[in-house]
Amino acid sequence: TPRRNRCVCLYMLLALSHLSAALSAAPRPSTYFATTLGGLEPVLAAELSSPEIGASAVSCGRLGVHFEGGPEVGARAVLWSRTALRVMELLERREGVHTQASLYDFARAVRWSEVVASEQQTLSVGAVLSLDRARASGKMRAGDWVCRSCNALVFASKDECYQCGEPRDADTAAAARRRLEGGSG
Repeated sequence: TPRRNRCVCLYMLLALSHLSAALSAAPRPSTYFATTLGGLEPVLAAELSSPEIGASAVSCGRLGVHFEGGPEVGARAVLWSRTALRVMELLERREGVHTQASLYDFARAVRWSEVVASEQQTLSVGAVLSLDRARASGKMRAGDWVCRSCNALVFASKDECYQCGEPRDADTAAAARRRLEGGSG
């Protein structure tokens, strides 16, 4: 089967501590993504489009809203949006990332010295995959389980959900242990 062309985006989380540096830099238009709870995307889009924030090219996505603007718009989104959980600035975008090696090559190509100001700052990497995409891409392995409470994908070796603490039901746990120990499940 042909591979779908995947687009991978690297975002930087905007925080109040970074805003003064962003505002003092030369103004440049940026692309942002603000995350929100499911169903609140239109509310967040209206907030971002409002004169108080002043975002342009606002479009709803899955669990968030894409928008554009200068550093002031990003700062106002962080400060004044009531429904945004996080506001992130797009750093880089690349098409055709299909393997772990191509993802690492993409990440290495970013000029991190322009993003990370000092050696005391750290990076955190996260990924967002739908459960169907995780199963299709091989990210879900035999024995992994889906939490009934919050729908998180949990490793087979774990007996409780890392996200909400919900314990795995006994039948699923026993079958997973047999598979991990080499027995049939």
